[in-house]
Amino acid sequence: MRHINKDFDNTIARDQLESQEYKNDVLNSVLLRNGNYSSARYGHKIVRDELRDIYFDKCAYCESKIKPVSTPHIEHFRPKKKITGINNSGYYWLGYEWSNLLLACPSCNGIKSTKFPVNNENHITDHPIDANGDIDYTKFDHRNGYHRYERALIINPEYWKPEKLISLSYNGELIPIKNNKLAITTIEKIDLNRHDLLIERTKVIDNIIQRIEEQLFRRFEDNLDDNAFQNQLNIIFKDIIIRIGQEAEYTLVGRNMIEKFDELILEDIEPEFQEEIFDYFVEFLRGH
Repeated sequence: MRHINKDFDNTIARDQLESQEYKNDVLNSVLLRNGNYSSARYGHKIVRDELRDIYFDKCAYCESKIKPVSTPHIEHFRPKKKITGINNSGYYWLGYEWSNLLLACPSCNGIKSTKFPVNNENHITDHPIDANGDIDYTKFDHRNGYHRYERALIINPEYWKPEKLISLSYNGELIPIKNNKLAITTIEKIDLNRHDLLIERTKVIDNIIQRIEEQLFRRFEDNLDDNAFQNQLNIIFKDIIIRIGQEAEYTLVGRNMIEKFDELILEDIEPEFQEEIFDYFVEFLRGH
């Protein structure tokens, strides 16, 4: 996961989601408390394209590239129709709320489904109203505080900075930092350590290790001098930096390869070369 910089005042998306036709759907859902919304509307091309741009076609939760492998899902962070173990009406007023819509892969969206644990199970189950008892649309936006006091236990990457809550192990497993409850629950409820994700994350790490080992072999086989060897390593190090860019898959892996280079990368390198390669990596980082 990585933090997403979302413009919550995005007029392109909000103009679509807050049109009168859409508000009629919201009003009907509020009156019936049923969370019935049209996927063709909250998943309208205008809305979908805005989310795809923000997320760089990656899942909000696992950070896998969604297209062209599958179709991106429009995920309701707070489920619109049901909350597992709580009720069958969900957050029935948030079906078209821009700040409640994320982009997700089919797997993560299906696993999360209607799960939405909150601290002390203190769920908000009624829509906001104003002083006159009417629907208060201004409080649908998560920034106004109406929903934030609920203290959701699923990480919303548009609000939190996941990289400060989650770390990575050698085998590609996501690890909560300091046993953070929010991280623990998110990883568990969305199954972010499922087998296919472990494989993809370890592929990234293993690729870097393999390329360093290849350069070590070349150093002696092709008799590379120190400068040539360092230059080849810098090409590899640059690819690690690229891994933390917004468009890259699994940026948390890239970030951890930098922060835990000795643990994730060097442990697989022959001990006699570890210190030298580490020094080259530190020198590279200082120049970037």
